[in-house]
Amino acid sequence: MTRATDRRRPADKIAPPNLVPIMNLVTILIPFLLLTVTFVHLAVVDSSLPAISPIRPAGEPGLGLTVAITDRGFVVAGRTAVLGEEAAPLEGLADAGERAPTLAVAADGSYPFDELATLVVQIKEAHPDEQNVILMPEDQVSYDVIVQTMDATRDHLPAGAQARELLFPFVVMAGGVPK
Repeated sequence: MTRATDRRRPADKIAPPNLVPIMNLVTILIPFLLLTVTFVHLAVVDSSLPAISPIRPAGEPGLGLTVAITDRGFVVAGRTAVLGEEAAPLEGLADAGERAPTLAVAADGSYPFDELATLVVQIKEAHPDEQNVILMPEDQVSYDVIVQTMDATRDHLPAGAQARELLFPFVVMAGGVPK
């Protein structure tokens, strides 16, 4: 071998990598990924044990407002009676799935949330110190119906008022209505 072959010429040096195609890919890929991202917005509805209600005179029970949500409508009851059946006596809501609903579902299958809100306002006016409502949904009732029922019983906007007024802000979820 000769010494001439051991020498490297400048043309034999390794060229730097061409990063332009990679930069183009990143430039296109980042906006595409940002456009396809879905941001999830969650809302929370507090549901807890009933708050301690004001001290009552001995022998005077609380209202115990209960709204059973069935596939036929709402059965609204207090501790002693169910509304809508000429204040039928209540021995528990075990038979709520068989009772005629206080507020029936419309023919198109929609629940009467506006009528429920009006009824709950009337109940609140009669029992201003009460703050708890117990919801008892049947197993097949959709989550959306349960949330809208919570909204209808929690607060309302009186006519001409600027701020919402609380009705029954403490929502308690009870076991489903037996069939």
